[in-house]
Amino acid sequence: MIQLIIQEFRFQQLCRFKVTDEPVTSNDRLQLLTNSSKYALTFVAVKEGLKVIDTQELIKLNKEHATDKSVSTISNVPLRTIIPFTDKISHLVISCDDLTLAVACSSNGNVILYMYDVRGFANNQPNPFKTVRLNTSPGSSLCDVSWNPEITNIIITCTTDGGVELLEVNDNVQVSTLSVSTNATCFCWSPKGKQFVVGSKDGRLTQYDRTLVAKKNWPCPPILEGGPYQVVDIVWLSTYMFLVAYLPQTPDASDQPQVVMITSSKEGNTTYANFEDICFGSGEVRKAKYYMSLIMKW
Repeated sequence: MIQLIIQEFRFQQLCRFKVTDEPVTSNDRLQLLTNSSKYALTFVAVKEGLKVIDTQELIKLNKEHATDKSVSTISNVPLRTIIPFTDKISHLVISCDDLTLAVACSSNGNVILYMYDVRGFANNQPNPFKTVRLNTSPGSSLCDVSWNPEITNIIITCTTDGGVELLEVNDNVQVSTLSVSTNATCFCWSPKGKQFVVGSKDGRLTQYDRTLVAKKNWPCPPILEGGPYQVVDIVWLSTYMFLVAYLPQTPDASDQPQVVMITSSKEGNTTYANFEDICFGSGEVRKAKYYMSLIMKW
């Protein structure tokens, strides 16, 4: 096998692409963009529905505007298709094998997941093969959703009523739940997907296995002053290491998440490092969210 040694590898911003004429006005936690590297498709949720774009078209436009891409915004982006949605889309997430796209919508006080086979978009035959209504309290919305990083048919959701659902998507969807008394605010899978950790409204972290048995928990970090605090977002870095964003339970408009590195051990010794507000944010209307992701070595 021929190996190519890359001397330089970097992430570089492409042109800015305008995909909708109306700005997003929702204050909820949203995830409106995802893509499939395997099928070279980019998915964007807008007011009208779901826009599907050939990623190669974006790369082509970027080359055409190479000299002015730092200042120009391209609005005439060619679409592969647009799928109308009458319900409001809040989240787009794609499975680890790039085969299943979950589209989360709010509908009459319920949260609905539409499961699409990504190959259907490539063949211009996109239809959901499964529709799932989450068992949420009336009026609840979705605050977190993620596919398992290793097992292609398992997805977890977290809703604003504090509940967590683990869905195994087969011919029949098998559902396991953590009750609203969990007071969950967010979660994150372990790097290998064997367990997951849930953040809660009292600042606690709880580690679960896939059968929803609690294995370990950590209280709110003592280095956080004031409080009480809630967990906003988590990324699980390694066996005993987490990067966690915390926010006061009743935040002021000027409050920004504080990011804390939690390092524990098998013996239970735990250390904390507070990086504070790493984004130097200012007051925002939207609910706080950090888009944190672990990029593994490859």
